[in-house]
Amino acid sequence: MLQNREQILEKFAALEAIDPMMLEQIRMLRQLQTEDEEDILVELIGLFIEDTPPKLQMLRQTFTEKDRNLFARTAHSLKGSSGNLGASQMMEICSFLENEGRGEELESLAPFIDLLEKSYERVKAIFEVERTRSIEN
Repeated sequence: MLQNREQILEKFAALEAIDPMMLEQIRMLRQLQTEDEEDILVELIGLFIEDTPPKLQMLRQTFTEKDRNLFARTAHSLKGSSGNLGASQMMEICSFLENEGRGEELESLAPFIDLLEKSYERVKAIFEVERTRSIEN
């Protein structure tokens, strides 16, 4: 079982942080807005960057407290918000955490939470660059 988890962790670590096709689709949303509207991409990125750290903190807290139900719900919420913006690595990790978090071995999920937090930092850095580009244009 432990070897299997290590293989899964390696698989997740190899994933791209952002799905480039999804990011391009989000960029195309700009074509649907009028000039007087706030840039939708800037708004979406801002919400993601603002909302994700408290969810990651909640995930870590529920892990520490061994609250499997809230852990799984928090992972589910993070999965949705990550998927909406193409943060594919985060989404895959969250899907795994959601499913495995309902099981008996919550303790073995610590490396996945660590990887999720690192993935968020990568996604955040990419989105910050994207947001800056959007504001400058």
